[in-house]
Amino acid sequence: TPPAPLHPLHRWIWSYLKQTNRMNNIPRAILEGHLRFALKRVSGRLLNAGCGDQTYEQMYLPYIQSQIRYDWPKTIHDRRMIDVYGDVSRLPFHNESFDTVWCTEVLEHVPDPAAVLAEFERVTKPGGCLVLSTPFLYQIHESPFDFYRYTFFGLKHLLTDRGFIIDHCFARGGILGVVIFFVRKLLHRILSKLLGIRIAKKVPLMLLDRLYLFLAGKRARFMNGETTSYTLGYTVIASKPA
Repeated sequence: TPPAPLHPLHRWIWSYLKQTNRMNNIPRAILEGHLRFALKRVSGRLLNAGCGDQTYEQMYLPYIQSQIRYDWPKTIHDRRMIDVYGDVSRLPFHNESFDTVWCTEVLEHVPDPAAVLAEFERVTKPGGCLVLSTPFLYQIHESPFDFYRYTFFGLKHLLTDRGFIIDHCFARGGILGVVIFFVRKLLHRILSKLLGIRIAKKVPLMLLDRLYLFLAGKRARFMNGETTSYTLGYTVIASKPA
């Protein structure tokens, strides 16, 4: 006997769970919100420093005139997306070459962040913008090239020491977001050992992240970086004085 067809409500629930499991997690969803907010400052010629797989290229392309996608030769990401290879602490560009420097999730991977920010300041035009994001309470990734985690005050010191003015600094969720994110990671690890990775991936654990994002709403996406003690990361929008 063929199985009875699923009730429409069951089909909707199953479809939603499958879709939700592919949706962004807490840090990615909040970071994307920060970057969309930063688009009002993005313009002209853009340097994407540490471009990786160009995750956010389609987001900023309508706001710029041209771009250079820059990454280091040992990158683990798709090399087809890179225009120029080199060390981000020694940029091969003239002074004041860019209206915008876009650098997402890179600063934790460089051994000399002060040198990198000095280079960003050098190649940014007066009045130009720096969009910078970095994780804080987050797992080690891309080892062994994962060197630092920065507090708001560390970022403020590094940026202002190089002459940048911080216009906005947003935290990537608060303590509840941190707890839910790592609980989901822990549950996935436990299920992977008990049931295997293939089955564990089918469990819609991402619902925990989506529930937090739904309940916390806009507040979770735009928390003050200076006053948030527990967070998954920071996004800074800074400017170079004209």
